[in-house]
Amino acid sequence: MRKPLFTSGALAHTQPVEISTGFTKAKPGKTLCVDLTELDNIIAHVEHDSMLSYINKAKFSAHNILLTLLSLTGPAQVYLASWAISEKPVRDILNALADGRITELYCLFDADVRGKNPKAYQLAEHNFKNMGHAKTHAKVIVIINDNWAVTVSSSQNLSNNMRWEQGTILENRETAEMYITWIADQIKSYNR
Repeated sequence: MRKPLFTSGALAHTQPVEISTGFTKAKPGKTLCVDLTELDNIIAHVEHDSMLSYINKAKFSAHNILLTLLSLTGPAQVYLASWAISEKPVRDILNALADGRITELYCLFDADVRGKNPKAYQLAEHNFKNMGHAKTHAKVIVIINDNWAVTVSSSQNLSNNMRWEQGTILENRETAEMYITWIADQIKSYNR
């Protein structure tokens, strides 16, 4: 049986941290707050069985997180869910597929994504083999291979974000597998 990442008792002893832009790293009895000037600042703190939460204002977007995490994990399967998409993230993902950073890609988009950005949708539809739609507002990225199981759950869509955004990066295989099952099931339901 796996040990929990943290216990509620351990979290009760952490001190609240006020942050405007930065991230926290949840470890029993410890909270880390670092000024966020670069996405690499966050990714440098991703470890096995770790959880980091971040806040940023237009400094990076979901596809930037994905590509930066792939530099940590190495080639991996990627599962995505997003309410909206735009062309630049789709092209960046296509490049990562072409050069092998993404070994397999599974995408779940909101059912209305076609009307939000038809050009980006058509690009995705013609190039992403495993794609489906559902009524969803979820924004999730899962990066998984033999060594890593990273889940990003955030407010950021696969678009260029120009607002305050927040997210959590969790390295935990059980959580990653939960999201993988949900995304795969939704894609399978769509493709029936």
